[in-house]
Amino acid sequence: MGYPLAGLIMGLYLAGFMSRIAEYSYMAINFLLYFHALYHFRSYWNGKTNKTIGVFYLLLLIVNTLIAASIILPMITCWLV
Repeated sequence: MGYPLAGLIMGLYLAGFMSRIAEYSYMAINFLLYFHALYHFRSYWNGKTNKTIGVFYLLLLIVNTLIAASIILPMITCWLV
């Protein structure tokens, strides 16, 4: 019983570690998308580019946030239950 229990504990630890990596990678992607969208909006207000690129990046940011929430929230729910 010792080895399967140790394997289970190590597996749970690695699953938690991998979900932490996924969480931080999504945070980094969202951070970059947010500032990229702000850059394009700033260029739009300065008259250098059109608004559609900034809107595209903001929509991409929203979709990416929803994907991150759909992945991370079930993990947290599983840990709490």
